[in-house]
Amino acid sequence: MSVTMGYCACGQRWTKAHIAGLLPSPCTKGCAVPVPRPRGFACLSPEERAARAGKGGRAAQASGKAHRFAPGSELARSAGRKGGEMVHARRRAREENAP
Repeated sequence: MSVTMGYCACGQRWTKAHIAGLLPSPCTKGCAVPVPRPRGFACLSPEERAARAGKGGRAAQASGKAHRFAPGSELARSAGRKGGEMVHARRRAREENAP
C-alpha cells in the first residue's frame, strides 16, 4: 500500500510531494514514515457509527428507497429471478466476447 498523504508520529502533515522527495521532510523530530490517519466512518467510535447508520436506514425507509420483502412472497421470487437472469446474461456476453 502506498501512502499518498499522512501524518508522522509528531503530527506533521506529509503530502505526496514530501513522500516523493520533492519537498524536504516537514517533520522537525526526524520521523521517517508518515502514518495514515483514519478518515470518514473509520475515525468515529462504534457507537457513533451505529447511530449514523441507523439514521441512514430510517431515512431510506421513510423515503421509500429501502425495501424489505415478506418471506416467501411472489415479489421476492420475481426480484431474485430477474437478478439471476441479469447475472447469467452478463456472464454469457463476457464468454462470447472472450478472445
